[in-house]
Amino acid sequence: MSVKKKFYTVTIDLIDSFNCEIQANSEAEALKKAHDMHNPQSGNFPHYSEAKVVGIDGEPYYEEVE
Repeated sequence: MSVKKKFYTVTIDLIDSFNCEIQANSEAEALKKAHDMHNPQSGNFPHYSEAKVVGIDGEPYYEEVE
């Protein structure tokens, strides 16, 4: 017997912060190099993680489930 259930699409932002080792001659150079990093999570574990619920995206929909 299937039952019709209501579903919502919810937008959730995931924020991960990473500590990365960057070789530089000054703090300014290290910060500039950090801005140029495209993949800080490569071989690195998050220092801090946060999930933020943004809200509902669109209208609810119904689906039959067993």
